[in-house]
Amino acid sequence: MILQIENGPEISTSFLDSLMFITVLTMSIAKLLGSLADGVAFHARKYDWWVILWKVILLLIIFNVFWNTRFLIRLEKYGYVGFLYSIIIPLLTYYAAVILVDRNFYHLRKTFFSILFLLQVWTISYVLLFTSEFHIWWNNLIFAVLAITLAFFSKKSRFLFKFCSVIYFLLLLITCTLMALQMKY
Repeated sequence: MILQIENGPEISTSFLDSLMFITVLTMSIAKLLGSLADGVAFHARKYDWWVILWKVILLLIIFNVFWNTRFLIRLEKYGYVGFLYSIIIPLLTYYAAVILVDRNFYHLRKTFFSILFLLQVWTISYVLLFTSEFHIWWNNLIFAVLAITLAFFSKKSRFLFKFCSVIYFLLLLITCTLMALQMKY
């Protein structure tokens, strides 16, 4: 058995990294979809549309991160440090999904939106450190500003929470649509 493994095809680090990356993202998707199903099954007439909106937003973010898995090959030359750097984003999305499906989401909003802010910081740092492309900055900076605004002010102002949530969703929808049309990312 060991001889077969030793003589088998070479498995790249980026392939193993991608497998772990995708596995954690898939767990996040399962967590969110399971909570949506529970919400429909147990609360057939009473929905919290803002939590549902944020579940949809997080699903779009996860699909966007999943799509960008192909860029992990750039981190292969950095070895273990590259692996640690790349695994941060699926772990943060999983943690955000766990918080979002919690019944006390409104009490954990600051933590959730802080995680969204960290996801944007990670994305911006990835672009700065590992690519020569600067064309995705504008939307990531806006997402980061919206996330930090939501983190610090969403408990104080219900209007600001709703307004920023809708803006975040619309901007994410526009970004995903442009990515799908351009297929450049």
